[in-house]
Parts: sequence; structure tokens; C-alpha cells
Amino acid sequence: MKLLVNSIMLSGLVAVLAHPGYAAAVGAPFFEGTTGRVVDASTGKDLVVTPGILVLCEIGAAIPCFGVLPDDSDRFVLTAVNNGAGAQIATNFSFCSGPDEALADPGDGSIAGCSDLTATQFNATNHAFRTEGQLVNGVELTTYVPLSGEPGFGASPYLLVSDTPEPATSTLLGMALLAGVGALCVKRLRA
Repeated sequence: MKLLVNSIMLSGLVAVLAHPGYAAAVGAPFFEGTTGRVVDASTGKDLVVTPGILVLCEIGAAIPCFGVLPDDSDRFVLTAVNNGAGAQIATNFSFCSGPDEALADPGDGSIAGCSDLTATQFNATNHAFRTEGQLVNGVELTTYVPLSGEPGFGASPYLLVSDTPEPATSTLLGMALLAGVGALCVKRLRA
């Protein structure tokens, strides 16, 4: 079992799996297909920023582009975390593909409450639009600096990385399992 865990760690699988405890620091990259908590890069403490939705529109697309296929490329959703008294104490994020990209490319991140937002939900929420960054070597890097009142205001810059050319999580999991099985077979042959 220890060998399997070591194989998984060597494959990098542990580093790329996003989970509810995942935190991304402002000033460090936020990767498409992840969710978690927004934190300060220097202290690691939770940040309170303006909640809302940032929609990244394809280059050359008319703005606003929400729900316009295929121009609605990616969405960066910031949700307030409130204490029992209703005061915001932190901010969660979801960074996902828009509906067209999520369907067209299974490697893109489709996240419930992000990719599947309805126009009614979107229009009832604070929102902003920006043009997505240029594609360079298969990666789009968009630097987002929110203006007062826009989603994410209170901290910046946000480095949003989408269309990354990494293998799908299922591929990484399969490689890790194969490495673990291979290591067990080698161990049995030596015994």
C-alpha cells in the first residue's frame, strides 16, 4: 500500500486533484476546473472579496457574452461565506467552462452551480465581463484586476488559467493505478 501511495504521489495526481479544501491564493494561478477558498498569498488567511460572477468571453466576441454560444468561454464564480450573524468571513470560488466548452471538451471543467447557471440566476448576481487571454502553447492566461464593486474586488490580480493541456484526471488516476499494480508485481517477482 505504501508503494501505491508513493506511486500516486510521484505521478503528480495528488497535486492536481481539486477538492473542497483546495485554496488558491490571489496573485497565484487559479486553474479552470477547480473550486475552493480564496486566500491571501502571503498569509494563507481567508479573504473577503466582492462576490459575483466574472464571465470570460472569447477573443473577438461581443460583450456581454453570457449564454451566447460559443462566446461564453469560462466563468469565475465568487461566493460569500457568511457567519451565523450573516457577515461575510471568507470567499469560495469555482472556475469552470461555459456550457458550450464544457460539452465540447470533456477535459474542461464543468462544475455544478457554475457551468449550469441560468440567465435568471446570472442576472440576479453581481457580474462582470472580460475578454479571455490569448492562447499561448495551449494555455490561456487572463489577468483579472476587478474594479470597485466588481466580483473579486478587494484583492488582485487574479491569474486565471484555462484550456490547460494537462491530461484528464481519469488518465492520471489510471496511470497511478497501473504504476501501483506494476510495483506490486515487481515486488512479488523479487520475493
